[in-house]
Amino acid sequence: IKLRQIGKDVSPLVIKLDKVDEQTYIANGTITSNGKWSIEVNIERTKALSISTVFTALIKPDLDEMKFELVEYDMPFDTSNPVHLIYTDGSIWISDGSKPRIWRFDIANQEFQSYTFNGTSSIKLAEDSKGRIWFTDPLGKNIGYFNPVNEQFKIFKVFEDGLPTDIYIDFDDNVWLPLINIDTVARFDPESGEYSIYRMPLNGSQPAAVVRDDLGNTWIAEVAGRLAKLTPDGKMEEFEPTNPLAEPFALLVTDGTIWISEHVGPKITRFDPLLQTFQSFEVVDSKSLPYGMIQDNFGNIWFAQHVLDKIGVLDPITGKIKEVEISSPSWVQFLDKDDNGNIWFAEPRQAKIAMISIKALPASTAPVQEQEEEEQRLNIRYADIAVPTMSGFIIVTSLLFVKSVHELRSSIKHVNKFKESRGDKH
Repeated sequence: IKLRQIGKDVSPLVIKLDKVDEQTYIANGTITSNGKWSIEVNIERTKALSISTVFTALIKPDLDEMKFELVEYDMPFDTSNPVHLIYTDGSIWISDGSKPRIWRFDIANQEFQSYTFNGTSSIKLAEDSKGRIWFTDPLGKNIGYFNPVNEQFKIFKVFEDGLPTDIYIDFDDNVWLPLINIDTVARFDPESGEYSIYRMPLNGSQPAAVVRDDLGNTWIAEVAGRLAKLTPDGKMEEFEPTNPLAEPFALLVTDGTIWISEHVGPKITRFDPLLQTFQSFEVVDSKSLPYGMIQDNFGNIWFAQHVLDKIGVLDPITGKIKEVEISSPSWVQFLDKDDNGNIWFAEPRQAKIAMISIKALPASTAPVQEQEEEEQRLNIRYADIAVPTMSGFIIVTSLLFVKSVHELRSSIKHVNKFKESRGDKH
């Protein structure tokens, strides 16, 4: 078995697997740092073709082994009402619920700059492939974008004066809008200026959030308690758990999984599109009102807790939830992540934006050795030399394909015997 940390220019660690039985082999070793690892399993055989398979594994610390540091930045005016922010190319773009403007925060220089448009306010933001910053102006029944290149705005009317509660830009730069007051999801083409309309199957569905997966499906959260899927060919299907979703106000897609924040659940719920099953995680505080979500570099799901002065962090593997303290009162609603894995959010009631940096104790303080030295060390019991912060692992590889090959050979033998009994040559 070969272990190599993805993104690190280090020779792989090679370990010989010990045979347990015909289908199971085992190896003991030490992963020296957190992150994504490539695991390559090679089966060398003398009487048949060798077999090789590669998969990835995320080595991560427990939430209690992670350190979180909060940094806050005051907006230029205490009358500002920052609601939603997004990160792009070294800048934080921020909506303003009190004025028809959006803000840009230069992270390197820690400077704010505002841009004003003809409208009422800006609430939700999204970026397209051209770097334009889109925004919703719900009270003005408008959407629009700001072009940072020429610093110009362009405004469009919303379909049938609908109330857009979210905005999402797909790979083709189409703009998706859930219009909660008319039970409609609209797709807007900025080039033609035309809308494609998708009515919800039931009146009173109240679509509140929209997101797309890698297969081109559009997922829609319905305040009525359902999750809907709109396929690329325009067909819509709805899913509902045994107990209806309690005000699903935000969606997140990670590795094909759909995450739903139930605002008054209060829960974070995972939906598996393949199995069509729901799994819910109860939050720590029943008054939290979960809202926007983002996934960190360790695979944890961070979620805003609207009326609490804490950000929630969910480990999807263990189900453990940890809370990170922030200033009071904040009313955080949405989250985003920068290139370094820092979590960003706006604090409407404080007229601030904030960043939480994430640090984990290194899995090992020992320097990386040459491959030969690593192979030598494998002859020593790692439990005797590993420091407490080392992440120990036991990899058990169930080689089902070996079993399949064995069964195939057995079947071939039976067929050949049957043919021989009939006198067949082929």
